[in-house]
Amino acid sequence: MLPVSSTLLSIKQNGGPGIARNIGINNANGEYLVFMDSDDWYESDFFNIIDKELKDNDVDVLFFNFYHATVSGKKKKAGGCSSGMLESKEWYIANSPDSLCRCVFRRKLFVQISIPAIYNGEDLAVIPLLFSRADKIKYLNQYLYNYCYTPKSLSNSNGDKIVLSLIKANNIIEDTIGKQYMNECEFLGIKNVLYSAVFVSLRSNFSKKDIENIIAQFQNKFPLWYKNQYISILPFYKKFFLWCVKHNKLTVLNIYSVFHSFLLKINLA
Repeated sequence: MLPVSSTLLSIKQNGGPGIARNIGINNANGEYLVFMDSDDWYESDFFNIIDKELKDNDVDVLFFNFYHATVSGKKKKAGGCSSGMLESKEWYIANSPDSLCRCVFRRKLFVQISIPAIYNGEDLAVIPLLFSRADKIKYLNQYLYNYCYTPKSLSNSNGDKIVLSLIKANNIIEDTIGKQYMNECEFLGIKNVLYSAVFVSLRSNFSKKDIENIIAQFQNKFPLWYKNQYISILPFYKKFFLWCVKHNKLTVLNIYSVFHSFLLKINLA
């Protein structure tokens, strides 16, 4: 067992995970940082595995897979990387996780970086920037974190806030790394806006006009997004979704969103 020294910080007002994480980062004094959301948990051997990896490899960032889990104990593997091109900085940025909880970071990477206080997607807004600052990154193909799905996780409530947050988060990515990593920034936008934001807007019964506006605003910035080299590594269902986006097949996308949500509920019931 690793020795543990803990400090409990009290936050008087709930300002969201971004504010809480910034307070934790600013009060941390270790060399590395890990994150965990409420209701979630690490695998029992998490710290021993991470400690060995960091000692053996001396990396700035280590990221790993996770489980979708339920309070009943059902678990499903998620977050695996689908490509063997685990070597270039560009690849890592394009395929960076959307949650800080799937990563271990050297603390110095956070110097002059503040996690934004947005409703949803605050992690995905800063992770590409953190990856761009790292000299050495490693992907660990092990499932070490449990993300707990609750009925609230699967609900359609606050869809407008989620969509707006995803777009804001992607704008932050464009502002911070867009000039240096243009192709990677475009691909992150494809995932965050054209897939995630459009999917949530469909599930939340946005109007056709509003959904078309989300797509059009992204396409105005990235008119040839469908030629992005990284799309080839996406799973088939996301490629199909993006094909429908490109060809404005909103009726098909609506059917997709209903079917996808149904399958998710069945798999995690």
